[in-house]
Amino acid sequence: MLMSNFHMQDSMSYRDKLRATLSMDAHSYTNATHLANHLKRAHRLIHGLITYRPMWPTFLFSMLEDFYADGVTYVELRSSLPIMYDLSGTNYTIWDTANSLITVTNIFRSTHDDFIGIKLIYAPVRDYNDSSMQDYLQIARFLKAKFPKFFIGFDLISFGDECQFQPLGSAIQLLHISKEIDFYFHAGESRCQNTTTNLPDANLIDALLLGSKRLGNPLNLPLHPEMLRVMKLLKIAAEVCPLSNHYMQYVNDFSQHPAAYLISAGYPIVVGSDYPYFWNAAPLTDDFYVAFVGIANGQANLRLLKQLAMNSFLYSALTEEEKHNALSKWHNNWDHWVDNFVRRT
Repeated sequence: MLMSNFHMQDSMSYRDKLRATLSMDAHSYTNATHLANHLKRAHRLIHGLITYRPMWPTFLFSMLEDFYADGVTYVELRSSLPIMYDLSGTNYTIWDTANSLITVTNIFRSTHDDFIGIKLIYAPVRDYNDSSMQDYLQIARFLKAKFPKFFIGFDLISFGDECQFQPLGSAIQLLHISKEIDFYFHAGESRCQNTTTNLPDANLIDALLLGSKRLGNPLNLPLHPEMLRVMKLLKIAAEVCPLSNHYMQYVNDFSQHPAAYLISAGYPIVVGSDYPYFWNAAPLTDDFYVAFVGIANGQANLRLLKQLAMNSFLYSALTEEEKHNALSKWHNNWDHWVDNFVRRT
C-alpha cells in the first residue's frame, strides 16, 4: 500500500503512531518482559524498513553521520547483519550486507579524515536450538575468513531478557570455537523472578570462563568480588549503557547504578549506548552525560570523562598500532576542545 494513502487520511495521527511504534516510553510497560516484547516488535518493523536494498546504504551513511556529529570517531557495532531484499526477488546474502557496510564506511572515511572506522561484533538473536547455534557459529567463521579486519567477535542478544534462556555454559558449541573466535558476551543484566536458578550470575561466570573480551551490561557484577579481581587482572572491561539500563527497567536511580561502585573502585568500564534511538537519545553523548552526572560521585571531573573516552580505545578490539594511532588522533581533538573551552570561559 502507498504511504501517501495514510498521510492523506490523517498525517499527524499516522506520524504519532509510527513514532510510538519505533520508540518507547519507560513508564508504559508493566515489567521488563512486557518491554522486551515491544522491543522485538519494533525491531521487526525497523528490520523491514532498513533492509530494503536501496535503503540500506542510506541508513548506514546516516548512522555514521549521526555518530560523527556526536563526536564519535570509532564504532564497534553489534549487528546480526540482516539479509537485504528488493522488489525483484533477488537473493542477497550476509556477504552482501557486510560488504555494503564496509563500502559505506570507506566512502565516509574518504571525506572524514579523523574517522577511524567500524568493526563488527556479529550478534544474532539468542536461541539455544542446536541447529541455530551451529548456523550462527558457521557465519562467524565465514565473516572472520572473508572480512578479517572488519569482524572482531561474537555475541548473542536477547533484548534485555536473558531469563528465558539457558545459561551460556549450556551451549557446548561455544567451547569448541572459543579458540577461533573472540567473544563479547552480554551477561548479568536481568533480574529473574519466579526462578530458583541464579541465571544472570551463572551467565557472568560462564562469559568470563569462555574468555569474553568485555562483559556487556553486567549489572550484577559488583556482587562478585573475585570476578572483579580477575577482570582487573586480565584487563576485561565492563560495558555500561546507562540509559538502556534505565529504560529496560533495571535501574531507576542512577546514583544507585552498579557502575558507581566500579568507577569509584577503579575497575575498567566503557560507556556504550545500546539502542539510543528507541528512547530518542544521542548516539553516545547522552549516555556519557548520565554516567558523569548521574552515576559518578560528586568528585568526578574532566579526568573521569577523559578516562572514559580513552577506555573506548584502550579496551577496544583495535590492534596495538591502531590503538596508538586512534589515541593520537583523539588526543589532538581533546586538546583542541579543552583550548576552546578555556578560551570561551
